[in-house]
Amino acid sequence: PEFFDAIEKEHTNIPVIKGERPALWLYIHGPTHHKAITASREADILLTMAEKFATVNALVAGSFNKYPYQQLNKAWEAKIFPDHGWGGKNGQITDELFKEKYKFARNEARSVLDLALNQLASHIQTQTEKGIAVVVFNSLNWIRSDYITVDIQHLNLELPIVTDENGK
Repeated sequence: PEFFDAIEKEHTNIPVIKGERPALWLYIHGPTHHKAITASREADILLTMAEKFATVNALVAGSFNKYPYQQLNKAWEAKIFPDHGWGGKNGQITDELFKEKYKFARNEARSVLDLALNQLASHIQTQTEKGIAVVVFNSLNWIRSDYITVDIQHLNLELPIVTDENGK
């Protein structure tokens, strides 16, 4: 706390860094590992989201009996499995194994996250007479301005109208 108080008193401008993590291993994970590294990056994001929303879901349910700790543990183990060895002797075998581990971690995280979000959303009361409700969850602890994508093709709407909870 003392450190942050001192910074506030000095009105120090600390630069803000935004965007992707730097590609520290670019010399090894260039275009040839695009699919593996993309799955890894997606798993990084989805695993933390899955843990957060699975925890919130357990808290809302009042019990951690159905918390998917084994599924999450296996996903995290797969996520951290790839290490040094990319492209080494018989590298195509190692690289494929590493890619599959990342994909497994990503897919397990997506599965846990989807289940938790669907269960949480089922607790939200909506007014069906006003239309189809779309619930948006924010996994971060700050306000976001990201775009939200919703597939409405299957709804056969002539002219969709989007409003917030206040009708605006």
